[in-house]
Amino acid sequence: MTNFTEVASRFFRLALDKKFKNGCNLNSAILFDAICHLPSDEMTVENANKKLFEMYGFKFNSATLSRNNTTLMELGLIKLVESSDDRRYKEIKLVAPKGVQVKKLMYSDGERVWKYK
Repeated sequence: MTNFTEVASRFFRLALDKKFKNGCNLNSAILFDAICHLPSDEMTVENANKKLFEMYGFKFNSATLSRNNTTLMELGLIKLVESSDDRRYKEIKLVAPKGVQVKKLMYSDGERVWKYK
C-alpha cells in the first residue's frame, strides 16, 4: 500500500522529468487528488475546486487554480476541454495512460491510499 510520502515523492519525480527544476508543488498534487475524487461526468474545473473545499476545507483562487491546472496539463495528467454547454467552463479529462496510472497510485480499490482527516 502506498502512503502520502510515496505519492508526493512520485509527483515530485514526475515533474523533474519536465521543465520543473524544483519538482511539482503540493498544491498540484492536492488538486489532482480532488479531480480524481470526482465522478467522470462531473469533472470540471469548478467542481474540482468545490471538491477541494469538501475534502480539505479550502478553495484555490482563480489564479492558483489556473496555474495548478496548467501544471497538471504540462505533466501530461489532464487535459482541459471547453464545455459543450458553455464555453466559459472547462471540462477535465484524465490523459491516458499517465493520468490514469497516477490516479491508480493515489487510489486503491476506489479508496484514497492515505487519510487527511
